[in-house]
Amino acid sequence: MNKNILAFLILFSVISCDTSKVNSLENRIIVLETENKVLQKRLAKIDYYKVSASQINLFPDNVFVSVGEKMKVQGKFFENNSLPKFNLYETDSMFSKTSRKVLLENVTDSSFEIFFTPKNKTQDKMYVSAEFDFNGKKFETNSFVQFVVK
Repeated sequence: MNKNILAFLILFSVISCDTSKVNSLENRIIVLETENKVLQKRLAKIDYYKVSASQINLFPDNVFVSVGEKMKVQGKFFENNSLPKFNLYETDSMFSKTSRKVLLENVTDSSFEIFFTPKNKTQDKMYVSAEFDFNGKKFETNSFVQFVVK
């Protein structure tokens, strides 16, 4: 009989140990499911803010169009988030470092307005360079826009 009681106690101990492990794992699953719901809500907010900080820019294939003429227009979304401070320069060509005129300084907004006045009919492009300073390391990005000068 003592052997039966001993066997029963051992079996009960093993079952109890497994039950506590199962309870522990079930509790962990509940915690992970809760964290997952929170993360899903945060991701949805990030997507919402990303879209709300965007704008649609449209680019026509041609700057001239005639009445009744079909013209392709391409669209692109751009995010309007704040940026690290940057300086904007007008340059005489793409990637030029020799001729730079400061247009804007310490800008953080992703949208800005600048003005261009061509000096002659052949000056049909405006080149710009945005320079960012990351702890002393300079990073530049360049662009240009072309006009039809009359």
